[in-house]
Amino acid sequence: MLSWLAHTPGNRTDVVAMLTLLPLPETTIQSLLRGELQFGQIPVEHVMTYHPDEHHSLMIVSAAAKTGQEESILLVARRAFRDLAKHSILVEDLYALADEQEDSPLMRLIACCAFTPLDETGKQWKLRPFYRKFQPSVFIQEYRSSVINNERKLKNMLLDETRETVAIEALREFFNKEKHESEKRQRNLIDLVLKRIRIDPDGRIVRMDLDQQKQRNIFVRPIRDDHDIEAALLINMSLFGTSKRYTLSQLVEQRRPWIAKNPDIYQVLEVEGRVIGYVLILPLSQPALDSLLQGTVRASDISVDDLQEYHTDKGYNLLLHTLVFIRVFRTRRKNSPGFIF
Repeated sequence: MLSWLAHTPGNRTDVVAMLTLLPLPETTIQSLLRGELQFGQIPVEHVMTYHPDEHHSLMIVSAAAKTGQEESILLVARRAFRDLAKHSILVEDLYALADEQEDSPLMRLIACCAFTPLDETGKQWKLRPFYRKFQPSVFIQEYRSSVINNERKLKNMLLDETRETVAIEALREFFNKEKHESEKRQRNLIDLVLKRIRIDPDGRIVRMDLDQQKQRNIFVRPIRDDHDIEAALLINMSLFGTSKRYTLSQLVEQRRPWIAKNPDIYQVLEVEGRVIGYVLILPLSQPALDSLLQGTVRASDISVDDLQEYHTDKGYNLLLHTLVFIRVFRTRRKNSPGFIF
């Protein structure tokens, strides 16, 4: 099991998409990632044999599809992982080396399965199917569930040629429909905000459809003092529990130098003088961001040295750290403070 193909019904020579995965030693994979070895130079003796219930590291050597049918690579990948699950092959790590456009079949596969970047250039990627609790890709979820529960077979193991073609067309139609609906929802939301909401220079949110007497004192503003910091932390604790590592006063002291260095990282939502929600967005150095993505440090371990100050005409890597509200304000109503925020 090295390569998987999808072709049109009744014509096996008309290949729609192809995916090739090679089980390789970790040293060989690292040589490929560093550019010391090309795919065409891989010695045949380095290609390992699959053994059930043993851990393997795989490299995506090829992920290609016909123009206009790029989504079909996902169907081929699903079939590949079903085959791996059928034979109880444990994929510890799956690597990819990408130097392609964002809409290429390989990049679609990387995005669908939420690969983790290994370098700043976005060329080296890695997926650990059993590492992350939440995995957006359905076929990775199926594969992981099958291996963990020692299932030897999955229902509907392979689509026949006709069903495979129908699935490709259904997948393309689904993506087009979702894109259209998403754009429509975004336009409706923008229209709603422009017609009904105004934000004054002091951060006050004004409802354009209400008289002055009915306006509420709602502000979106930067955090000001220790009282605001404590209010934000208490909201977080009410939803996720108290910290097991730090006291409330220690967390306040930890946040002070953050705000002193960059006062714009916190924005609070204040209703009638009460802080009821906040958002924390951190501009981080690349090493700090890489450590978070690779899981070597936690968000609570971020130091003030990892934060960056904002300057005009400079690009930043932002981490959406927290976005929370008091439960009573968490609603879908379009005129609610939480929705407006």
